[in-house]
Amino acid sequence: GAAVNRFFNTASGVHINTADAEEAQNIRDNLPTFNDEGIVYYASLTGDSGGTALYRLLNTQNGTHFYTTSAEERDNAVSTTGHYVYEGIAYYVDLA
Repeated sequence: GAAVNRFFNTASGVHINTADAEEAQNIRDNLPTFNDEGIVYYASLTGDSGGTALYRLLNTQNGTHFYTTSAEERDNAVSTTGHYVYEGIAYYVDLA
């Protein structure tokens, strides 16, 4: 699986998780308020292993991220709040 890196934003007090190696490096290189907490677990980048998609949304009001495995919850957040932007599938998780 792909390494999922977690970063802590010392300015806002929230975390971001990413399995995207380029995004992780960009955070390290360009966002000094983010502390790299390292690899927190491993996940699949494809649904081939039977994992469940983990959707990532950006809250444009405060810069935090929201994660859900529910497509209904994802769609509801985007359509009713006006400040969540769907960023895509972050990775696939095992719900077992």
